[in-house]
Amino acid sequence: MLTPKKISHRKMHRFDSNIKQKRTSNIIRGNFGLKTLSCSRLTSQQLDSAQKTMRKKMHRFGKILLRISPNLSITEKPSDVRMGKGKGNITHWCYPIKVGQIIFEFQGVSRHIAREVSRLCTSKLSVKTKFILTKQKN
Repeated sequence: MLTPKKISHRKMHRFDSNIKQKRTSNIIRGNFGLKTLSCSRLTSQQLDSAQKTMRKKMHRFGKILLRISPNLSITEKPSDVRMGKGKGNITHWCYPIKVGQIIFEFQGVSRHIAREVSRLCTSKLSVKTKFILTKQKN
């Protein structure tokens, strides 16, 4: 399961992610990518299961580059606890996804396999995605 190695505060505030992403909207290292079309929160379990299915479909050829890492802790209180007495315990980690952000990059596989891998990966995630290619340099 994906968790951050070092954090400054264990429990965090919630924040809104309904903004368009500018920084991570281009493919850097791979030939193909998976770009988001909507806002959501991706849990570490979703990212882990998507990565496992991608590896299985690629038959361990090629390379999968994960561009995001879960860094937002989600807390919950037990169901039988009264109001007050502080914030609950951390249940899982997630990453707030913005529109236009690249989640995965692939390299070392053909276009047909990369498209199939992205289709399988999309079924594991809770966000709408789009398969993209790198721009050819002329």
